[in-house]
Amino acid sequence: MNAKTGKRTTKDDPDAVKRVDESKRFYGTLTRSDGTRKQQPLTEDETSSLALLVRLQSEADKDRALGITPTDRKADEPISSYLADYEAVLRGRGRSDSHVTKTIKRATDILRDSNATTPKTINATAIVKAINAYRTKGKYDGGRRRKTKPGLETCNHYLRAVKAFSRWLWITGILTTDPLKSVSLFNADVDRRKIRRAMTTDELTRLYESTLTAKTYGGKRWRLRGSDRALLYVVAASTGLRASELASLKRSAFSFDVPWQVASGKTDHDDDSATLPPCHLPPATGLASVTIKAKEAKGKRTVTLPLPSFIVGRLVSYLESIAMTDHVWPGSWASEGIASTFFKRDAKRAGLVIANDDGETIDFHALRTSFITSLARSGVHPATAQRLARHSTITLTMNTYTKLDDDDLRDAINKLPPIG
Repeated sequence: MNAKTGKRTTKDDPDAVKRVDESKRFYGTLTRSDGTRKQQPLTEDETSSLALLVRLQSEADKDRALGITPTDRKADEPISSYLADYEAVLRGRGRSDSHVTKTIKRATDILRDSNATTPKTINATAIVKAINAYRTKGKYDGGRRRKTKPGLETCNHYLRAVKAFSRWLWITGILTTDPLKSVSLFNADVDRRKIRRAMTTDELTRLYESTLTAKTYGGKRWRLRGSDRALLYVVAASTGLRASELASLKRSAFSFDVPWQVASGKTDHDDDSATLPPCHLPPATGLASVTIKAKEAKGKRTVTLPLPSFIVGRLVSYLESIAMTDHVWPGSWASEGIASTFFKRDAKRAGLVIANDDGETIDFHALRTSFITSLARSGVHPATAQRLARHSTITLTMNTYTKLDDDDLRDAINKLPPIG
């Protein structure tokens, strides 16, 4: 500290003097079962601290004699405390609340049903038996206490959650090995409960035109007019944006090829007193775009996507009455998971088939499937389609989201150059 001021200072200070402050708490040197030493915090009373240190050292000596390491002790702690730590890690990585909640719940459920109470009791065989019990006997569905038999893809969600937790226990040194490394996922293709199909351009047009004059839908925390939903469907099918991403969009997320202002006259670059008239724009020439912020995007990366010119005129007209800082499609309709509910109502009104004879269905997320399939049908290179879809792998783009029928394959084969 500084001898003149009495405050903390650096050792280079000419007036610095060394001061030793005694801690209220006693500390002792503990030799752990693996032979390493650590300074063990004790109590504020010398007698009780000595007794505590003797007891801790006795336990460590006993563990050493039995070959029990500190890692073994960690593996005997209640698994609930490690699940809480793992949840904090996921949130620290920027995962969405929905993802974290589902992951922790799935891991907790299957660990409980496999009788795993500590990290040491996590057993691959027990996990497999538990997941097979879900498939054959069913699993209680949330708070409704309704037993359902999940499909293979749902079972894979549980396995991914618990396998990721098990791997984290191994990486952090709580377990010496990953007990679930040998557990494999199911081949979900043999038991698809929901197979989405791509909508045709005619179906999308009918959906848009029919919904324009449809009635308003809403709940306690959201309200969307027919015209709101109509443009929502068009933007979803033209960009591949997910429901949660669309719900997060503000007026400022849209950018066009020339400067434009909000109807209220305020922009995000002007002060509060500035007022400007609304600006009516002609259709864009290919420079229109929409930006999704990293915290809202599924991949947690800020991305700017181009907007097709055929929707720009409608967007400009629609956005004129929305302030720059307001959400374009506000409310909790996405977080409540009811986008597909009002989508199916609008689809039925438009005369669309929700589920065909082959078991293929359409819902709100089918708009994303339609977008990616449309790219393939238009001859877009797979690598470009992958970037527009924002997929981590080309396999997901081509195998899961691209839905080509026999006519598409026939057209493709007829494009081959003739031989001879």
